[in-house]
Amino acid sequence: EKLFYLPAAHTDFLLAVVAEDLGLVGVLVVVLLFAWLVLRAFAIGRQAATLERPFPALVAQGIALWLGVQAFINMGVNMGVLPTKGLTLPLMSFGGSGI
Repeated sequence: EKLFYLPAAHTDFLLAVVAEDLGLVGVLVVVLLFAWLVLRAFAIGRQAATLERPFPALVAQGIALWLGVQAFINMGVNMGVLPTKGLTLPLMSFGGSGI
């Protein structure tokens, strides 16, 4: 599939390549790592908010939201649930335009 069917296997459809090569376990690892990263960034933002540091709290929460939404949209496109948007998978896709 990755050599013949996927139009941009190294950018937009990287999760499909991971699924083809590593199967369900590989996809679950990628999804869980993104979930952990987003939850950890929200925890950092909450901790900064309790220390009455509003700017670092908003920065951490903004980064978490940015990574989470972009990864969610890319994973939805790869599963065929969402239409193709051209968003890359953050921190994994080829090129520097993902982040």
